[in-house]
Amino acid sequence: MSIGYLFLLLGIVLEIVGLVALKESQGFARILPTMVFVVGIGLSFYFESLALRTLPISMTYAVWAAAGVVGMAAVGVLFYGESMGVGSAVGVVLVVSGVTVMLLSTAESAQAGS
Repeated sequence: MSIGYLFLLLGIVLEIVGLVALKESQGFARILPTMVFVVGIGLSFYFESLALRTLPISMTYAVWAAAGVVGMAAVGVLFYGESMGVGSAVGVVLVVSGVTVMLLSTAESAQAGS
């Protein structure tokens, strides 16, 4: 497995940490969560840039975005008592399904090219 996948995972986790801190900052009114947001998002982009050294940009961004959607939906439900209706759940499944199809297509194209 490429180190790029580790960088991608770190970028995703830091994005979720940063976005949770953004919610906790209460509109940037609380300094510590605001600082966690800035550092988390900054490091997220840094690790994404490292992932892009070895991974295709289309796959990297698709996975990053989809994992962010799924991660934040899970955080909302598990930690903030947000409800997830059928429509939202279907939306999350469609995002994951779309990225899966894209990844399979990318892998298929890579194999055909070798």
